Amino acid sequence: MKPDVLHGLGLTVVPTSYIREELQRGQLHMPFGEPVQSDDSYHLVYPERKSHNPSVIVFRDWLLRGLRKNVPDIAR
Repeated sequence: MKPDVLHGLGLTVVPTSYIREELQRGQLHMPFGEPVQSDDSYHLVYPERKSHNPSVIVFRDWLLRGLRKNVPDIAR
């Protein structure tokens, strides 16, 4: 899945260690800033150029609304 995300074809949920190099090179972007510290962390990442894409924003907001219902302490 990582190659697809690197080509702008989607979003992925992966451990930070799996995408560390891509984050450092600026190929991927973590839209919520620092990762959430927890036993079960998830990160929504996508190319920074997509950060203002309406479809990405709608998906991100939908995902967060759903997660907040089940994980009250989720990062904003």
